[in-house]
Amino acid sequence: MKEKKDLAQRIGHYARYLKTLVFIRRLLGITSVAAGVVMIVMPVHSSVFWIGFNAFCFSLILFVISRPLVGAVRSVLEGAEALQALCEDCDAGDALYKWREEHLLADWSEPEVQTLLRNQIESKERFLDTHPFIKDRESYLARFHALLR
Repeated sequence: MKEKKDLAQRIGHYARYLKTLVFIRRLLGITSVAAGVVMIVMPVHSSVFWIGFNAFCFSLILFVISRPLVGAVRSVLEGAEALQALCEDCDAGDALYKWREEHLLADWSEPEVQTLLRNQIESKERFLDTHPFIKDRESYLARFHALLR
């Protein structure tokens, strides 16, 4: 239980961190464009031109440097979300398996098992959404959808 809470907190932390980095990167892009316009408008011997030149160079360098940082935070966030989806899928599978062990001769049309199957399908779909390298998505979900009918 504590691991799930820690993972959810870490995902929230990385999501906020990513939003902040993307916002700063956009500001750097806007700053470099504005400084470039100032450089075009002002004559070369003007001090405003050189201020615009320095702002342009500085913001452009930071803009380029921020790209790998944003990519790294995005990949860590995607990995944490994939791990959370895997944990949810395992928990839903375990709940369904425990019910099957306790009710060997029960009917699959009972409301309790239908809820467990729906939870299993939802968690499996989220797992497949966060793991795009799995190609045969339909075969994973078809067996659970067949049980709901």
